[in-house]
Amino acid sequence: MDVEKGTITDSFRKILGVQSIDEKKIRDQHSHHAIDAAMLTVMPVAAKRDRMLKLFYELDEKESFLNHSSYPDSRDYIAQEIQGLKVKLAQEAQDCHIGRDVSSVGEFIESNILINHHTKDQTLTSHRRRVRTRGKVVMVKNPEGNMVEKWTDGDAIRGRLHNESYYGAIRLPKEEGEGLDRKPLTKDGKFVYADSNDISMVMRVDIQLFKSPKDLEKIIDPSVRQIIMKTITERMDDGQSFAEAINENIYMLDKYGHEVTTDKHGRIVSPIRHVRCKVAAGRGYMTKDKSLEVRHHIEKSTKQLINVPDRSYKEVVYAQNDSNYLFLLYEGIKKGKLVRQSRIINTFEAAALAKNGDYVDLSKDLFNEPFYASFTYKKVDYRLSAILKEGMRILMWKETPDEIKELSKEEMSKRLFVVVKFNETSSIHLYLRNHLTATTTIDQELVADNINCLIEHRDFQIDLLGNVIFKD
Repeated sequence: MDVEKGTITDSFRKILGVQSIDEKKIRDQHSHHAIDAAMLTVMPVAAKRDRMLKLFYELDEKESFLNHSSYPDSRDYIAQEIQGLKVKLAQEAQDCHIGRDVSSVGEFIESNILINHHTKDQTLTSHRRRVRTRGKVVMVKNPEGNMVEKWTDGDAIRGRLHNESYYGAIRLPKEEGEGLDRKPLTKDGKFVYADSNDISMVMRVDIQLFKSPKDLEKIIDPSVRQIIMKTITERMDDGQSFAEAINENIYMLDKYGHEVTTDKHGRIVSPIRHVRCKVAAGRGYMTKDKSLEVRHHIEKSTKQLINVPDRSYKEVVYAQNDSNYLFLLYEGIKKGKLVRQSRIINTFEAAALAKNGDYVDLSKDLFNEPFYASFTYKKVDYRLSAILKEGMRILMWKETPDEIKELSKEEMSKRLFVVVKFNETSSIHLYLRNHLTATTTIDQELVADNINCLIEHRDFQIDLLGNVIFKD
């Protein structure tokens, strides 16, 4: 009998009573792999296994027919056949589990076994590759005079340092009005800027990517914004949809409201295709503080703005962070109570540290780096307590850390979580998932003050058998 392995283990779950016949296999927990492994250990040799499967499939077909049959005379006969098949299957299954009760194996595994995740961090792993020229492997002579492949090795970052789009920084003048009607404030013919260093991130956007009039509010040039809105409004008044109106060519307008399609020399002028817009981020707009400084411009501007003595921000190319690498947890004492703070090191910063510093393992070496090892905030001294990565596990406690050691395996399983990700919005958040969960569901979302937990490698280890070994 040619049956797929997945079908065999599912069938033996039902044959041995681990799950009911009508129940579907649940794959949203990692424990289903362990249950399948347990089924494989109690399966008999191929010949006996195939006989059991044949009886099970016949039993399943007849029960299905019995449930849908509308002939009373045949129901009694089919019921007798079903009973006979159950007896034969029970006799065949007796040798399979040799008197042991395996029907509760699933519940036992989910309650008493801790899933042992193994995550290999290769973000800063150095590379070793063949040297190629135009796709061909380069050959060189070795000390013995034989021709061998040329290899190169060195530092590498396995991951994206930042998003592909590059941004510019601009200091916008004060504005009056709201929405599409807002206009910059001027004084003596010049823009008025705020005293604070309010810098916005901008990028060039294809206007055909706008989906609704609301998107036009992102355009930073008030004149261009008004011209585009005026043109689109007129087209929509003529019966066009916004998508149709924005996809037609839009030109600048002269002081009489006419489209400018040629310059004063009669040369054709291109329509407006791209506009500079504020970069959206979350519910607001991206700021300079949340941007990555990728590189500096070769050509530097010499222009000066009123009330803007420092224009160094204009000399940098910015990008948005793509991934985070380390979550740093700090602890301090304030008025006799434990308080916590956190900091995130993204992949871009980690790459710079690995390149410029003598670091072998950032998750260990940063404890000896003064800038990361401690800091003072609001007269409270904080010291680096733990460094977390994606895939690490934590055990949550409620009152005291010592309570974890008194828990049964079943209770401990409910408190064991895996770090899924961490990021910073208005504050830094740590996202966790129960170690049994195999879906993308987030089970816990914590900030620094709520991270009451024992942390893997710092406070405990889990051995290959799933036993928790606590450290002093």
